[in-house]
Amino acid sequence: MPVVRFIKRFAAVPDTWEGWAVRVLTVAVILVFGAAMILLSQTASLREQVANGRSERTAYQEEQTVRVCQILRHLEVSSGELRDAKC
Repeated sequence: MPVVRFIKRFAAVPDTWEGWAVRVLTVAVILVFGAAMILLSQTASLREQVANGRSERTAYQEEQTVRVCQILRHLEVSSGELRDAKC
């Protein structure tokens, strides 16, 4: 039962200021590592959202180009203007 022993040892109140300093630094280090892990997971999530946004924007731009080309063809625009519109 090393885990129970560790919990009992950690729950005991230190007698010296050095013991308190070690306790505070240990808790601070644990909090820093926990915050770092949370930030890394949030960064990964944000990267995924950015990638999805880019693909959605690209798809919208392609659909918009198709709509513009259809409108220009319906209006019987010259082939030079169609080329300029990248149709």
